[in-house]
Amino acid sequence: MTFKAAGISALLIDDGLQLDKMLVTAKYRDFVPFVGRILTIESLAEEILDQNYDYDVKVVGLKSIAAYRGGLDINTNVTTKEVEEGLAEVLLAANPVRITNKNLVDYIFMRSLEAAVSFDWPMLIHTGFGDKDLDLRQANPLHLHNVLEDPRFLDCRIVLLHASYPFSKEASYLASVYHQVKFGDLKQQFSNTNADIKVINSS
Repeated sequence: MTFKAAGISALLIDDGLQLDKMLVTAKYRDFVPFVGRILTIESLAEEILDQNYDYDVKVVGLKSIAAYRGGLDINTNVTTKEVEEGLAEVLLAANPVRITNKNLVDYIFMRSLEAAVSFDWPMLIHTGFGDKDLDLRQANPLHLHNVLEDPRFLDCRIVLLHASYPFSKEASYLASVYHQVKFGDLKQQFSNTNADIKVINSS
């Protein structure tokens, strides 16, 4: 079945995870009239530092994997000195660049939120379970409290990905208290489907 026959007129591509045999994002224009890009901000920063950034697809939103890079307890007031030291550490550590310094990750997150507000883009945030290099304790969306309380970002559309599982109840609480918080990507890969659906429905 073609995209047209299925009634699909647009694709929003998150290409932050590089896989074998991926199409160049712009190539999807061969299939649908509109293609938009979800920028993974940490990957973008690494590409810029590696001088390997070249895209011509319209950006429609941002995504953060800060949960993988030190956790969601974002320092909303990271200092210039802390960022400069973090950047120096990252540049000396490896080639290609991999941003793992928490201060630098937090700085990129905060500046990206400002851009999201300015361009009215949603900010998608990885929350909850993931790959084995994720410290699940740091992926609880409750750690975003300081960000959500920051008056600079009250109008930023924040999407908690993966239903924040197993922190679905915590995410549901945030969505009920903060108008800017939404759920995203409710489909999960659970081994016990009935039990996990019950958890989400009760949250």
